[in-house]
Amino acid sequence: MIELGLRNDVYRRPLATALDRLGLREGWKCVDVGAGGGDVSVALAEVVGKDGRVYAVDSDPTARDEVARATSAHAQVVCRRVGRVAGRRRTRARRRLPGVAHGR
Repeated sequence: MIELGLRNDVYRRPLATALDRLGLREGWKCVDVGAGGGDVSVALAEVVGKDGRVYAVDSDPTARDEVARATSAHAQVVCRRVGRVAGRRRTRARRRLPGVAHGR
């Protein structure tokens, strides 16, 4: 099993097990979507090693800064803030089916 240096022992074993089951190896490129505090980004960086790359993305600028601090020792982690694409609104596609009552 992969050994991870996480801040909270409660998450160490389940995360290590999940990453181990994914079969991640050194040199891989990974994306941590919704990186939050950066624990998963750090774990991914430890797995993929110096030849790999981890893209940590979050829509919250504060979370992005937190990830950047948490992963500062890992040069292979790239932190990015993602947001809404300019000019596009979020819409939910609605498909009307004949004979079916549709509500909001």
